[in-house]
Amino acid sequence: ALLAALHGQPRIALERARAARATADQYGWAPEPQAAAHMTALVIVALDTGEVQEAEQLLGLGTRDTNLALASRIMFAVLALQAAIARDDLASADRRAGLLALTAQRIALPRLLAGWVSVAQAEHLLAHGRVEDARQVLGQISDGGYPAARRDLNLARCHLAQDDPRRALQSLTALIPSLSAYRTVAVHARVVAAVAAIRLRKDAQALDLL
Repeated sequence: ALLAALHGQPRIALERARAARATADQYGWAPEPQAAAHMTALVIVALDTGEVQEAEQLLGLGTRDTNLALASRIMFAVLALQAAIARDDLASADRRAGLLALTAQRIALPRLLAGWVSVAQAEHLLAHGRVEDARQVLGQISDGGYPAARRDLNLARCHLAQDDPRRALQSLTALIPSLSAYRTVAVHARVVAAVAAIRLRKDAQALDLL
């Protein structure tokens, strides 16, 4: 379910997450660390489909368990920060970013989770217009996988924020084919590239991207 959500396959992610949730409830496995993965998948799908209120409700359900594994707490903290950014609630995002930073420093993070944390932190900085700080954080993310795809998308957003649509468009035009494994990221990349093309008055290219 989680892999399907990361790869931008919401229908499959929902089916697998709901099945996993039913199994966990049936056998009393809900408190187990692995059970948090299906809730993470549901939150990702809700955010990807613009259902931010639903994502917040799911986050509330997912974090009710006080015995959550630390890695699960970090995953939920990342998604909570992204939900606040999606709501354009910077005050809440600031609080959640602080909590994420405190929680994430407690353990050595695996690469996927470390990259995910950095993406969320960079997006928080971008929301505040701190483009260079965001770029520095993004530069810490290693190549390969979901975090790198989000890194490349946000680097293009940095170019756009610095009024450099040409560089944003060039970078995304080269990257979009390689982002196809992560459909939601690829869609966002096409939108950002189209915005860059419009700023460059390349309307035909913008239409092709969309």
